[in-house]
Amino acid sequence: MTFHEAEQSFLDYLKYQRNYSPHTLKNYGRDLHEFVGYLTSGRPDEPVPLEQIDHISIRDFLSHLSRRGNKKTSMSRKLAALRSFFRFLYREGHVPNNPARLVTTPRLPENTPRFLSVKEIETILSIPEP
Repeated sequence: MTFHEAEQSFLDYLKYQRNYSPHTLKNYGRDLHEFVGYLTSGRPDEPVPLEQIDHISIRDFLSHLSRRGNKKTSMSRKLAALRSFFRFLYREGHVPNNPARLVTTPRLPENTPRFLSVKEIETILSIPEP
């Protein structure tokens, strides 16, 4: 099975059996297309044998995204798509193992809440009620 056949099978599964939204399907498809484009040096229509994809190629892809300036949140989403894709392929018996399972998620920065200053609170409290 080629990558493209597997991709279509996966997207059909998400659409018809998991009832994913069109937006999610579009993003997963875009992420997988970007990954195969990376693997084929910009020729995404070139066939890619699934058995040639390993955790190193997925890590290299994430490094490539990082060098291009992708945010860690975007890289994490793309990795989640690849994990889901390879989990599906493994479960269906198309690959002997799930290479994405061995790739760690990029560490995301903590989003600490911003608190209002005393002056901002006083300004809000000084506004007359309607």
